[in-house]
Amino acid sequence: MSESVDRWASVLAAASSAAGAAAGLGWAAEALRLVWATEGAVRAATADGELSWLRLAEAVTAAADNFELIPGAPAVGFGVASRPLPAGPLSDAPALRRAVADLLAAVREALLRHADQHPSGAMALAAAVACRSVEQAVQAASRT
Repeated sequence: MSESVDRWASVLAAASSAAGAAAGLGWAAEALRLVWATEGAVRAATADGELSWLRLAEAVTAAADNFELIPGAPAVGFGVASRPLPAGPLSDAPALRRAVADLLAAVREALLRHADQHPSGAMALAAAVACRSVEQAVQAASRT
């Protein structure tokens, strides 16, 4: 694995570790932006690898769309990140996919906590739909 992939995987792992019980919707929006930035930087060696990352991009886009339906949720705003972006192209590596899947799983957990805090009404429904979309993104990221 190249140094840039190692470094970026550690950025994603640090974001996952920061999730904790206090992670809210702002953290989740930032995490989705990090996944989007990662997907855009990956250059897979095979057509199947590229298609896999494109499927992830579609799933993350759907998750962001559904996330923004949660009342009070910040806009995800792909392309606008407060964190550093990958310095250059990233090679497709199992550790990078694992780091993306772990970060998306942390987003899913944050959404589940949010839904638990609002057990009924439009907020609960929107959080449940967003959570399902993120689960599909986790599955897309986990495929190798």
